[in-house]
Amino acid sequence: NRSSDLDNIKHLEKLATEKFNTFLSITAQTIEDMNGNRLVEIRNTSGLGVGNYVKDLKPPQLDKFDIDLNSGELKLFFSETINTSTLDFSQISFQGGNDSSYKIYSLTGGKIVSHSGGIVTSLLIDRDLNALKARTDIAASPFDVFISITNNTVKDVDHNAVSEITSFSPLPVNYYGMDATLPVLESFVFDLNKGNLLMNFSETVDVSSLDISQVSLYSNISVVLSSYTLTNLSNFSSPDRPILILPLSNYDLNEIKKRVALATKSDGSDTFISLKSAFISDMFGNSIAQEKAKQADGIIPDITCPSLMSFTLDMNTGVLVLSFDETINSTSVDPSEIMLASSPERAEVYSLTQSSSAERFDSPVITVTLSSYDKDRIKIRRQLATSLRNTWIHLSPSSLRDMAGNSYCNKTGVLLTILYQPDKRSPELQSFDLDMNSGIVTFTFSEAFELQDPTSITFFSEKDINDTYTLTGGKVSVSPFNATQPNVVRLYLSAEDLDEIKFNPNIATSNFNTLISVTNNLGVDLALNLIVAINVTDEFSVDRFYLDTTRPKLLTYNFDADEGDLLLTFSETVNISTISAKDFTFSSFNSSEAIKYQLKNFSAVFQPNPISLRLKLSVNDFNEIKRLESLGVNSSSTYLSLTKDAVADMENYPIDSVATQKVSTFWPDISRPMLVAFSWNLTAETIAFKFDETVRADSLNPKLITLQSNLLGNDSRDLTSGEVLSDDSTVIVLKLTAFDLTTIKLTYQFGLSANTTCLRAREGLVTDMESNGAVRKSKPKTLRNRLLQRPDISSVDILRFGSEFRRHKDKL
Repeated sequence: NRSSDLDNIKHLEKLATEKFNTFLSITAQTIEDMNGNRLVEIRNTSGLGVGNYVKDLKPPQLDKFDIDLNSGELKLFFSETINTSTLDFSQISFQGGNDSSYKIYSLTGGKIVSHSGGIVTSLLIDRDLNALKARTDIAASPFDVFISITNNTVKDVDHNAVSEITSFSPLPVNYYGMDATLPVLESFVFDLNKGNLLMNFSETVDVSSLDISQVSLYSNISVVLSSYTLTNLSNFSSPDRPILILPLSNYDLNEIKKRVALATKSDGSDTFISLKSAFISDMFGNSIAQEKAKQADGIIPDITCPSLMSFTLDMNTGVLVLSFDETINSTSVDPSEIMLASSPERAEVYSLTQSSSAERFDSPVITVTLSSYDKDRIKIRRQLATSLRNTWIHLSPSSLRDMAGNSYCNKTGVLLTILYQPDKRSPELQSFDLDMNSGIVTFTFSEAFELQDPTSITFFSEKDINDTYTLTGGKVSVSPFNATQPNVVRLYLSAEDLDEIKFNPNIATSNFNTLISVTNNLGVDLALNLIVAINVTDEFSVDRFYLDTTRPKLLTYNFDADEGDLLLTFSETVNISTISAKDFTFSSFNSSEAIKYQLKNFSAVFQPNPISLRLKLSVNDFNEIKRLESLGVNSSSTYLSLTKDAVADMENYPIDSVATQKVSTFWPDISRPMLVAFSWNLTAETIAFKFDETVRADSLNPKLITLQSNLLGNDSRDLTSGEVLSDDSTVIVLKLTAFDLTTIKLTYQFGLSANTTCLRAREGLVTDMESNGAVRKSKPKTLRNRLLQRPDISSVDILRFGSEFRRHKDKL
């Protein structure tokens, strides 16, 4: 083959390239003459030099080419041997049609695998091969592969440049090998900072065939501690090529970040990828090769700080929802570093406390449940978080971290809420305590509360719901809100209400009979929502009940020396049934030397109100006190002592004993004594006068006494004198003189019976201990003998005798 021999000669770089390296050797068998004589041999050691050497000046031509997209082999067929060292792949271009209207692709490189004469076999570099595969208008089939070359593409061994094949008349492919090799994922890197999955395939892949749901990530290929299957990409757009940068959706990225055992090590040792065949295919429809899970070549860690995108606040439920641009480590959330503000200038602010809590669920959305403590303190700030306009938020860098440990960075400053739900929930009474010692009712509500109307509260007993007491007033401890415990309100019962409650033995003596009902007029929360009413049928009982263990005290007492009334006022309700008169002692002053009188009993006991007692002294006690001249005559001589057994409260706690206490108000005795009865004893020769109060014995004036045989006074005798036989008392005994006694006896109609024994006492007869003169209100002033009449039963003794003959009467 002449062409083959010529190509082989040209292939030898130091042979026949010029006259001086062109010699001929020939064997004897090469040729014979006409007689059969063989040629004289010319050995290669003494070759025959060329006589005339004509250099090759003809340019080589590319006659045809083959391309195999499966192996990436490009075979060029030249018209002669070429100098492969001069081959420049960048001068070779492909196009999809046979004229210049088609777009071209110029190679960037290549690798010669072999050459023989004018045949050069090369491999396209991956870049060019993948670029051709990516082009749907070039080399997609045997009918759209044409080649063009410049004359700088290659030279022959004589340095003749190849003939140019222009894009106007390109050379069609001779053999076309279709790609039948499955694409393979050769490596991948996970960029957690940008949220990209960088995948390097063995060849160009068809982006339109990509199905991200066929991709799963694993923490380990043997023992799977954590895994996640992707769901979507974020705004993905890419040309067909062997290297894809897949931007994961925020959802997928955050879900991966949640998994603390996945994609955390920079060497990729905890990140493996598994691809299903339907994930992607190459440009010829070859599905991705299914291989075992492949380890990541590396992990680019997340170094971007998380940022708050938006938040919502529901004051109805007390839920604060924070939405970030990435997954947050919920255990890192510190509510105390979260501040609510009324404006960007932070005119009014409130920082949450540790009492609020974040939901323990790693997510881009963090739910913080406000504690009652925080919620109430937000509510009492009237200019903060009451509407969409005054609800802003500020987070400090230490408020939280993302899953990579990056602290929060404030990119937006103070952020306004996108949704605000006002408080429309009615407050509820959760519990109440009652302290009967202090008279304090402690209410705990579901939120900050302003108690407005204590008269909406009614106490009742579980046994008898009709036995009730409705408050008449009271004082709230802090108005309008308690800054430390806004949901706790202390109501100080008025003294009147507390005493009335204590006065009722069926209410509020234990946990079992302390229940309340409230109307919705009791008060409102900060959003002016009325409280939920509590009905009697709800049986809302006390939570903690503190029994009254305080001993009552005597506060004041008044003494009416005219009526014998003792009015005592105590510090609390007392039990009238526990009164003990013998434990009451009057004294004339505050000294051991004072005149004292211990009461025996009371004639009557009244309780005008729960804390007061009105005691009516018995007649004997009252008169005995009057009899003692220095006792109870004015406020300076009226002191009272009580032992602890004098009286007790409703819980039977005895009163604090009183050594001596001066009377608060003293009403003197201004009533004049009244003669209420008298007795006549002729045997004893006495008249006993009974008065309605103690009188002074030495004040009795017998001359103001007239004895009568009837009420009309037709037959009467005035006493002239007499001797008082008794001391100061209500009964005064007068010893008649002999003259008065004789005069009385001579009045034949007097003293015969009770009806004929009458007495008339005139004004000034006697005075009481306060020098009030008798007689007071005697109707009639002339009294019939109301006591025992004792007739004269003594024997008559003749004391003297004489005669009055002129009167013809005898007198003995």
